[in-house]
Amino acid sequence: MEYEDAEIFFYTLDITDVKSISVFCDFIEEHHKPIDCLVNNAGIGTHIDLWKDKEYPEYIIDTIFKTNYRGHVNLCSYLIPYLSKDAKVINVTSSAGILNLF
Repeated sequence: MEYEDAEIFFYTLDITDVKSISVFCDFIEEHHKPIDCLVNNAGIGTHIDLWKDKEYPEYIIDTIFKTNYRGHVNLCSYLIPYLSKDAKVINVTSSAGILNLF
């Protein structure tokens, strides 16, 4: 497939902050609607071995979950009105999302 008229742009935002997502949606509304392909490349991990060290601060797990899961869900939820009918969404996150801690 070739996309001669394709426009690719990058935008940096904080997916853990709904205000940042809202500002991004305003930008999309003004400049790039509709979205045909969204690559959401946001994810974090930690240097702590979560498999072995059960004495990690709770805020670490909260931050990882807020970024790697809830952030992606919020961003996609906000962007639904801006996606084209056949849009593709690719979420790239951290491997921390597959950990079974409990």
